[in-house]
Amino acid sequence: MNYSMDGFVYLLSLLPILLLWSVIFRIRPDERNEMLVVGIFLGVVSVVSSYIWWTNDWWRPETITGTRVGIEDFILGFCGGGFMAVIYEIVMKKRRYRFRGKPDHPNLLALFAIWTAIIVVLINIFEFTSFVASSIAFVVATGIMLWRRRDLIVNSMFSGIATASSAFLFGYLPIIALAPEWVQNTYLYNNLSGITLIQIPIEEYVFWLLAGFLVGPSYEYWQHQRLRKLRTNFHMRRKP
Repeated sequence: MNYSMDGFVYLLSLLPILLLWSVIFRIRPDERNEMLVVGIFLGVVSVVSSYIWWTNDWWRPETITGTRVGIEDFILGFCGGGFMAVIYEIVMKKRRYRFRGKPDHPNLLALFAIWTAIIVVLINIFEFTSFVASSIAFVVATGIMLWRRRDLIVNSMFSGIATASSAFLFGYLPIIALAPEWVQNTYLYNNLSGITLIQIPIEEYVFWLLAGFLVGPSYEYWQHQRLRKLRTNFHMRRKP
């Protein structure tokens, strides 16, 4: 395995989002199950999708092991997924409750299958880039979910904006401060638009915006849950 200082930049840049995830996990125990379930699932998806798609034509970050994908990809998916899944509830002080039946595994799996199929078809048959293919897949899958659950629209929009903003604050800024040259050495600009925002390709912001739209309300969609205002005084004792 080939180790270098550049190989540590990716991992070190994930520490802020890992710290943010830990704070949320600590202060909202009622959201821990959602953070873990979504996080583990997207951690695995992140590793697989990075190996199959993202490192082909989008970016090739150096990992601490010198391999095509590494533990960094799992951490990114795990923390990012957990964050996206609960950021709306955290900021808006909401909590979940089930309003109908049991969790709907087939619907969620179908949604993921549609997302995957669109990317596979657009890349392998129509030769779209992974960014364009995944963007279309996110829009279609999110549209289906929100068409079936219109009550999740606000959650979806908020989660997307919050995710893209947090990616900049807790992800890209640390990278720029830590190793600005890493960005130039990592992204495959020949396959991207060339448009950057604070040195980061615009595709990154669009990706996290669309990912937040889909992932943010996905747990509520799967579990047949809705949100209501969190009672902040339920631990307070009644006055005599």
